[in-house]
Amino acid sequence: GTCGFGSVLGREAPGRVRVSKMEMKVLQHRRSSFAIQITPPALKSALYRSLLPSTKLYDPSTRDKYILNGRMSTGEVVDAVIVWKLPKEASRREDFFDEIDRTSDNRSSWSPKVEKAYFRNYFESSLTNEVLKARYEERKFMYGSEPTEEQQHELAVQERILKSRTVKLERELGEDGRTVYVKIHTPFDTLCAIAEEIKLVLPLIPQPDVVPTPPSSSLWSKLMHWNPINPDDLEDADSSYCAEFRTKFIKRFLNHETPEKFFTPAQRTMLLQRVLAEARYDEVAPHESTDDDSAERYGLSKMLAEGIYTTAFCLHDGPYDKPGADRDHAERFKLNSTWARWGVWYKRQPLERIRNYFGEQVAFYFLWLGFYTQMLVPAAIVGVAVFLYGLGTFQSQPDGDEVCASNITVCALCASCDQWKLSSSCTAYRFGWVFDNPATVFFAFFVALWATFFLELWKRETAVRAYEWDVSNFKETEPVRPEFRPVAKRPDPVTNLPTPFFPSTVRLRRMLVSGLVIGLMLTLVIWAIIAVIVFRLAVRATLYDDYPSLKSSVAAITSALAAVLNLITIKVLNFIYDRLAKQLTEWENFEKQSEYEQALSLKVALFQFVNSYASIIYVAFFKGNFAGRPGDYGQLFGYRNEACAEYGCLLELTIQLGVLFLGNMVINNIMEIVVPTIQERLRARARAKKIAKAQASGNAAEVAAITAEAKTHWERQFTLQEYPPLGMFSQYLEMCIQFGFVTLFVAAFPLAPFFALCNNLVEIRLDAIYMVRVLRRPFAERAEDIGVWYEILATLSFVAVVTNAFVIAVTSSFIPRQVYYYTNDHSFTGYVNVLYSPSPVTGTGNDANCYYLGFRNADGTLSSFNYQVMMARLAFVILFEHVVYILKALFAYLIPDVPHRIALAKKREEYAARLALEKALYHKED
Repeated sequence: GTCGFGSVLGREAPGRVRVSKMEMKVLQHRRSSFAIQITPPALKSALYRSLLPSTKLYDPSTRDKYILNGRMSTGEVVDAVIVWKLPKEASRREDFFDEIDRTSDNRSSWSPKVEKAYFRNYFESSLTNEVLKARYEERKFMYGSEPTEEQQHELAVQERILKSRTVKLERELGEDGRTVYVKIHTPFDTLCAIAEEIKLVLPLIPQPDVVPTPPSSSLWSKLMHWNPINPDDLEDADSSYCAEFRTKFIKRFLNHETPEKFFTPAQRTMLLQRVLAEARYDEVAPHESTDDDSAERYGLSKMLAEGIYTTAFCLHDGPYDKPGADRDHAERFKLNSTWARWGVWYKRQPLERIRNYFGEQVAFYFLWLGFYTQMLVPAAIVGVAVFLYGLGTFQSQPDGDEVCASNITVCALCASCDQWKLSSSCTAYRFGWVFDNPATVFFAFFVALWATFFLELWKRETAVRAYEWDVSNFKETEPVRPEFRPVAKRPDPVTNLPTPFFPSTVRLRRMLVSGLVIGLMLTLVIWAIIAVIVFRLAVRATLYDDYPSLKSSVAAITSALAAVLNLITIKVLNFIYDRLAKQLTEWENFEKQSEYEQALSLKVALFQFVNSYASIIYVAFFKGNFAGRPGDYGQLFGYRNEACAEYGCLLELTIQLGVLFLGNMVINNIMEIVVPTIQERLRARARAKKIAKAQASGNAAEVAAITAEAKTHWERQFTLQEYPPLGMFSQYLEMCIQFGFVTLFVAAFPLAPFFALCNNLVEIRLDAIYMVRVLRRPFAERAEDIGVWYEILATLSFVAVVTNAFVIAVTSSFIPRQVYYYTNDHSFTGYVNVLYSPSPVTGTGNDANCYYLGFRNADGTLSSFNYQVMMARLAFVILFEHVVYILKALFAYLIPDVPHRIALAKKREEYAARLALEKALYHKED
């Protein structure tokens, strides 16, 4: 067994441990550490004039050692860095300093620059608790050696606040003379206080009375955790049992003797982020009204959004290409060696290291991506086998002989097109058999069940990892979002303390408005598709009528123009919608971060899916079905509706799927590889131009500032790309769209799982390289699963049964072939005469004296064969859906969500936590 969740240690035994109401308020109430109103030190320009570069800030004897390994001048490890910039020109900097010194107490007269300087000063004072420290020492001196009970309680509360929310800051001026780096170190006492407040689960010292849970020995577990070479490269999870951390029982937790190892690197950044998210940067109005702007001025994320700070990031623990000289654990170097390299593409990912360095949210993405990639292997093998079967038998296709030997003339596919011989499409018709054969029906059935196995097994894997990573109850203990805007406070049903409150009815009304806006945007997408279709019809008609010499290239020209127009429309709508979705989700005002991300994910995913699959759905289910017949063609805005090409709609659907699927994969990978390279070259070129311009003007100081290389650890990492604000959102979205291609229309493109497998092998290492080498290190985030993305995958899997059933029944020729074969004495003789009907139009023209695709009589009425096919299609859809859905439900019922081993381990862990509690309560600590 490995580290899981046990909450017993966090429970108080009745009558044993008492916590005062004031102490509960201090420890549990959100932003309670800043409930005491503080007045920051006066804002003076001396604060900025005294900023020193690293060459003067550090002691010469330790400078090189400290700045190259991410340490403050006093030797503490720098956990994170906040960055802001002074004015560019020296003269403007002096004007800024002078303006600060002339600032009055009347805030209405402050300029935006001065106000931002005040906010930074207040925020940093809140983090270091400078005023509270002075107040605490003053009160302690005043109360003397024998304070009263009330005075003791006041001092205890202030002392607890100082320990729970105090960090160490150090300001440094960059080599360019204008970039200010605010380095942050989080003391161990602060980490412990925050860990206790958020109920962080940590490993206990092994209990001799508890038998550890043995690892799984099942064949599936061995396959999923197989590592072909160098198993020592991987670091297994701690095998200790765990419990919610309590400071008073710290000696019962593992590594309590070594504070630097007590928390993982990811836990340190996650706990620090909690402090930064709750610190105020302005005074609360005296009436403490939640409607006042000042009441909402807290949290680093809001300061970044308002431009008060430029950026904030955690420090990588060293370079990725060599181990840091001053680090016991060069995790970045180890991750680069065992994970973020192309040479290890075939090896299992070091998920425990990823989790300890980047946090559970990032680790769950890579866990899911690796699991999904492994599950694609059987689907890819079967898909390739189906493709090879079709490729090997398309020359012997029985109904293909009928088409190739036919001498009938087919009616024109458009008003300005020419008639053509059916035999001229012999090769294309035969090639359609590669994707339109009985094996594809089996493959659609197989993929529907495969998707169920994938999702059910992923739930088991999630349960295992959530237990091992101590996040099984994360949603129960998830803190409030710093951006949450309450309208009132109400008593907590458990603690009876006032907690922020936002009425669910108000949020529901806002969500309904958001739904209407989303519906409007989806309507715009549909109209955009219709506009592209009409554009293609109009251009095709114009080219046929006015440019006869281009008749042979009309299809290619119209398709290219329509594709460009469609691409522009999609990009514009995506640009508008992404920003609109974020604003709507912020307006809905969710209390938890997971709820916010879930709402945003659903909005963006729905729109992206409509954008990605709309053209495919049109080709699969609409194109050709409303074309009509000669003499009675359907029209759209005065133009004749499109008909399927001579090789049928399924092959056209396959081509469209292949182009979109492969095109998206290639473009995405090129963008992730080529774009950063281009950006780096553009930055280098811009830097060279600045140097040349400065040299031409004879400004030696400016030349020196531009050419100065980043010498410190934080300066080098400031040059890295910023971590996306929404984390792995875009990666999840990309993979979910890919999963849709793999499942929704797999009956028309059996090679989709194979290409997805090849893409994912590249995607895993590419994303890993980005995380380790290219991006700044993010603040760690906790998670117990992949969130709403599982529900999106489950929805796609459910819908895929319907789409594949209709692709086989309506779009492909499988049903008409089988109906004719079994009603014609197991023969395809005369199949073409049933497949193509004679035109009821007489006389001259491109729709007279010809045949068209459709099961009709000579007078244009529907034939009996049409009704036979219609009933067979309906029966197939009903039978396919019911059989697959029943099997999916059966498999979901038979496969338990939580493995028996994990259920047993949780019980043993509670027992271990109970023993630790008893020892802590009834025995003296060592």
